[in-house]
Amino acid sequence: MSMDHNSELKKRLDTTFFQIVELRIPNRGDIMRIWRTARNQFDLMDQELVQCRRVNKLSPKYQELEKNLIESLDTIEQYLTFATLLTPNHN
Repeated sequence: MSMDHNSELKKRLDTTFFQIVELRIPNRGDIMRIWRTARNQFDLMDQELVQCRRVNKLSPKYQELEKNLIESLDTIEQYLTFATLLTPNHN
C-alpha cells in the first residue's frame, strides 16, 4: 500500500492556487476561501497520514478527509473552468 498518493492532491492544490491568482474576476476572494478550506483539509490529511503510517493502513478519518478534499478540488476546478470561459480576453 502506497501512502504517498496525496502528492497528486498537493499538485492539484498548487495548480488551482496559481490559476486563482491569475484569474481576473471580481469576487476572486470567494474562490480563494474555498481554496483555503481545501488547503486546510490537505494539512489535516497530512497530519493524519503520520498515524496511518504507524499502523500501516489508511484510517477512516484520513479517508474522509481525502474524500472532502477531492470534492473541494473538483468544485474549485469546475469554478475555474467556468470563470475562465466567461472572462473576456482569456487566453
